[in-house]
Amino acid sequence: MRRICKKTAVISVISIFIMLFSTISYSATYYLSPSGNDTSGSGTIGSPWFTLNKVWTVLGSGDTVYLRGGTYAFNTQQSLSGKNGTSGNLINILAYQNEIPILTKSGSYTTNLGIFFSGNYFHWKGVDISGYTQISTSLCSAIRVENSSYNIFENLKVHGNGGGMTIVNNGYTLHATGNQVLNCDFYENQDPLTTGDAYGNSDGLSIAWITHPEDINTVTGCRFWWNSDDGFDMFSNDGQVIIENCQAFYNGYLPKSTYTPAGDGMGFKFGNSLTDHRNDIKRVVKNCISVKNRGNGFTTNSIYGIVQLYNCTAYLNGNIGIHLADYNLAHVAKNCLSYSNTINVGLSTSGTSTTNSWQNGISVSGADFISTDLSLLLTARQPDGSLPDTNFLKLTSTSDLINSGTNVGILYTGSAPDLGVYEYSSVQIAPTQNNVTGGGSYCSGG
Repeated sequence: MRRICKKTAVISVISIFIMLFSTISYSATYYLSPSGNDTSGSGTIGSPWFTLNKVWTVLGSGDTVYLRGGTYAFNTQQSLSGKNGTSGNLINILAYQNEIPILTKSGSYTTNLGIFFSGNYFHWKGVDISGYTQISTSLCSAIRVENSSYNIFENLKVHGNGGGMTIVNNGYTLHATGNQVLNCDFYENQDPLTTGDAYGNSDGLSIAWITHPEDINTVTGCRFWWNSDDGFDMFSNDGQVIIENCQAFYNGYLPKSTYTPAGDGMGFKFGNSLTDHRNDIKRVVKNCISVKNRGNGFTTNSIYGIVQLYNCTAYLNGNIGIHLADYNLAHVAKNCLSYSNTINVGLSTSGTSTTNSWQNGISVSGADFISTDLSLLLTARQPDGSLPDTNFLKLTSTSDLINSGTNVGILYTGSAPDLGVYEYSSVQIAPTQNNVTGGGSYCSGG
């Protein structure tokens, strides 16, 4: 019988513990504050730093950065790159508890961009990015997300800037995929200094210049309003975008005006595309509302790929409510509602259009809705960050839009889905004073 040396066995056990210990990653927590100091601070809650640039020098996978409430008037651009989390250890950039951190520029700021971010596996939540107005004639995005994948951007407010939020990939070998924009508000962004096209380039959100057809990004529960150009623009995007439970309204006008014309004013602009994907589904849109935009509510905008709209509503838009016509592709509209737009629908002959409000002898009038009060669109979000629950465009019990749809995989009650965004409910929302997000005067009615 061979004897094992006890000393060798002990050494082997120690070696195993060393190897296990070396694989354990310890996450850190850092704090920023408007009164913090990058030089003398230590990044703790009692001795916070001031800038994101500072905390980026020490970030690692799984770390969390808490931003205390108040206004961060930065003197220089926040250039945030070179750091990545992992699928199991996101890096978190979070508002502290119920506080609201506002990221903006100081009076000495000289850069025509607010925040530049490039990274994978981050979670941003609860941050207000505002006041990055144009300094020069080029577009001034509040936050530019470049070559970044598998990030969550949640409960952000991006407003009062030269442009809103942009997600792009820069270079054919790089990707921007797996990003989720969740329960964010993009509003009152404008670009008055743009040469030759004043007010014509400031969108609330753009996911653009995506060169890889396999890249997929998702936008859920977001609102886009009073942006001088478009609400949500997907120009030069060959990837797929999935859009659910979003709302676009008042776009294409000067912010907070009485509808003074500015840019194109599309609520949801689905194109164009860089190359030919005529047989591929490139945009899937479910339960979205587009209301009183200067141009079209939903528009293909020369995308060379298929757009699918399910249970969407277009109302009071200045041109075409639902426009799915470019290149005569096999676009799909099912269970959609288009009412009181200058032109309600513009569809391709090759597309599929079934059980919509303009078919099967259905008529639509104001009597179909509990409320058409536009001011309800600006009701404050619910405590969990989700969209407000109001009576706006919800169906009355006598509407012939109830049970007039077809099953498209979206939950419904009754014998068949209803048309438009909302399933009929016998429960009405008690009217309360609106806690409006964003300032200014707003028109109501319909």
